[in-house]
Amino acid sequence: ARNGLPLSLMMIDVDHFKGYNDKHGHPAGDELLRQLARIMGDGRRANDFVARYGGEEFAIVLVDTPKFTAAQVAERLRVRVSDYPFEHREEQPGGSLSISVGVSSFPDDAVESEALVQAADQALYRAKHEGRNRVILASKQDGPAPDGE
Repeated sequence: ARNGLPLSLMMIDVDHFKGYNDKHGHPAGDELLRQLARIMGDGRRANDFVARYGGEEFAIVLVDTPKFTAAQVAERLRVRVSDYPFEHREEQPGGSLSISVGVSSFPDDAVESEALVQAADQALYRAKHEGRNRVILASKQDGPAPDGE
């Protein structure tokens, strides 16, 4: 806000991770998460920030990036993950590992950090419930995501 620049947030969840982890074990699941973190960090700019948000969720903060551009970045990441030769990917639904992404932006969707996270989380919730393996943009009419989703 201080600089008058847009900022976008991508909330990312690994689709069907629990099944992968249960079937192949926690060490395989941990390695998958490490590989995902590398993929997410590979294309980032110096000012962008990639973090594990918890469990199999990641967050990426895109500085000086409007929502439309963030959606393009998110879609490229979704395709890159889907195409990556993860071990056991052929056993995942659809024959590859996939991610769901929710995108929100300052100031379009929220002007406070907590509300920005809620908007991205709600978009992620919609991506999961609309079939996974997709990018969904936050919209003003979205309320907060239901607890535990």
